[in-house]
Amino acid sequence: MRVRLAVSVLLFAAMASSPAPILAADLGTPPPAVEQGDAEAIRTELTRYGILYALRAAFNVVELEDISSLLRADLARLEEGESTEEKAALDRDLTAEGSYYIVSLRYLVAYGGANWPADKPADDYARDAAVLLDGLQTRWLDAIAGGEDMLGIAREVDRINAWTEGYAEVPADLDHFGGLAAMVDELLVPGAEKVGV
Repeated sequence: MRVRLAVSVLLFAAMASSPAPILAADLGTPPPAVEQGDAEAIRTELTRYGILYALRAAFNVVELEDISSLLRADLARLEEGESTEEKAALDRDLTAEGSYYIVSLRYLVAYGGANWPADKPADDYARDAAVLLDGLQTRWLDAIAGGEDMLGIAREVDRINAWTEGYAEVPADLDHFGGLAAMVDELLVPGAEKVGV
């Protein structure tokens, strides 16, 4: 029994300290997450990177004006293919940062820090926001796993953010994701000029 335990611990330690991931049955390197030249996969991944940068811009971590150049660099890299490790890192960042945005709004709604619009009772906004944010959190996580339109979800979260700032409709300065699809389209056109979000 002790011998099996010792062997198991040593095997686990060897696997954990290995510089490269150990694959089942030693099948070799995993295939890339985005194949070179796969236009639709490149568009999807470029949009996902744009969402991440827009989230960071919303929290003043990235300058809004820098998103286009960041995406241009990502496009050059994606055109050569994206590894599963790069895709996993993007998934982790989107999970953490998108969830942070949603959870921050949930706290604001739950603990009374919102400045609701005056066009209907504040309790109506608070109730609607709480219900919507619960659903958006689940949808966000599902979308990262590959099931749904992340950009649409992000825009819905922006709408709730606008409510908490006193706006019934999303004003331009709180519309973090509104121009992202057009920016990605422009970048995918050869010779496209820099555009803003």
